[in-house]
Amino acid sequence: MVTKRSDYAITRDVSAQQSPTSELNAHSKTILLVGGSVRAAAVDAHRAGFSIVALDHFGDADLRAVCQQWIHLQRTDAWMDATPQCNATIVPTGGFDWPTAGPPSHQGLIAFPSKPQFDAMRDPRVLAELASDAGIGFPITFQHDELANVNPATHHDWMIKPHAGTGGLGIRSLCHINTEPMRPGEYLQERVSGRPVGVNFISRFGDAAYQTKLLAAFAGLTHRKNPEHRWLYGGSIGPLGLQDTIPIHIHQQLCALGDRIAERFELVGLFNVDFILTPDRSLVLLEINPRYSASMELMPTAGHLVDCHIAAYEENLGHIDRQQADHRFAALDQHAAGPHRLACKRIVYATQPTRFNSSVEDLCKITRDLSEPDGIQVTYHDIPSTNDIIPSGYPVLTIIARYQGEASSVSAQRLIRQTHRIAARIRYCGRCVSIA
Repeated sequence: MVTKRSDYAITRDVSAQQSPTSELNAHSKTILLVGGSVRAAAVDAHRAGFSIVALDHFGDADLRAVCQQWIHLQRTDAWMDATPQCNATIVPTGGFDWPTAGPPSHQGLIAFPSKPQFDAMRDPRVLAELASDAGIGFPITFQHDELANVNPATHHDWMIKPHAGTGGLGIRSLCHINTEPMRPGEYLQERVSGRPVGVNFISRFGDAAYQTKLLAAFAGLTHRKNPEHRWLYGGSIGPLGLQDTIPIHIHQQLCALGDRIAERFELVGLFNVDFILTPDRSLVLLEINPRYSASMELMPTAGHLVDCHIAAYEENLGHIDRQQADHRFAALDQHAAGPHRLACKRIVYATQPTRFNSSVEDLCKITRDLSEPDGIQVTYHDIPSTNDIIPSGYPVLTIIARYQGEASSVSAQRLIRQTHRIAARIRYCGRCVSIA
């Protein structure tokens, strides 16, 4: 019988295979990674020497390869039922509903904000106030209980968004409200024209102050030509050369906003802030994600991020002292100062029910002519099992293409075009077999 990606039993264990020796071998303790898709964070943590138990929706082959155990997260609100009974550090990512508290029997560290902190970060009214104080924009927003003031005919291109959404999931246009009425957990927000930009930060608390570092900024890729996937996260391109892409005053605003966010929400560890960079080069704040984010694996600091995220929480709670935290952050600082190779990450979504029918070796062969001539190194990630049936609208795999050598704005456009061509070839050359 052929299984679907969504049909595994919730306690399914992937043969509990041991991870290979890590590159950095900094730790031996176990962490629990929880989220919609945790492969990128798992690879980062594996490189730092952590032993990993992963809970996510997909259990892709390259995730299983670096984990001791994978457990299927069938429902986003059922992760506590699936969490093993141990006191390992829990590191939540995106793509699931954060509960009121951790598992009742859990005594270990949870490297994530408290429920009140997280709720405040997702509250549009709080974000609007924060943006105003920082001198940047925020979209006009109506809560569910304010819809009596809204005429759909004059707001037809506005967006209905869920409070707990991630990666563009659950977003739809107001023009669909007659067939899909708004629900209490949703709000209405104007659509702002411009370029989506995600900015990654990390924060520590020491000497009675928050110390926040801007790590990198990335432009977001969307699916404008595919209405079904219009709002889904399509990938990222960067790190952006801030001096070329973002004016210096915007860079200063971003740094100041990172400080404000850490202080306002008492936030430590990794966090990502999503914006729109408008045609007149101003910033509009969209959301704050207090976790490892999808663009972070493109950074030169990859392999140190999850460790530093955990270290920030351990330092804040007094589990490690400042000297120990400094030692773990030193690798992050060293790599952040190094050269930034331009990279593009693109998610390939199924446009119809599909059975993936290829190996990584096959993918490299059939796309070699799209990468080698332009000096682009292409790798493939989030690889599904060959017997998985992937529903329409679900991710098939991830392409990461890195530009070899000094990059420019022309290089960025070339990288975006090449990953688009590679995705098209994967879909249509017979390596993804339609079953519709």
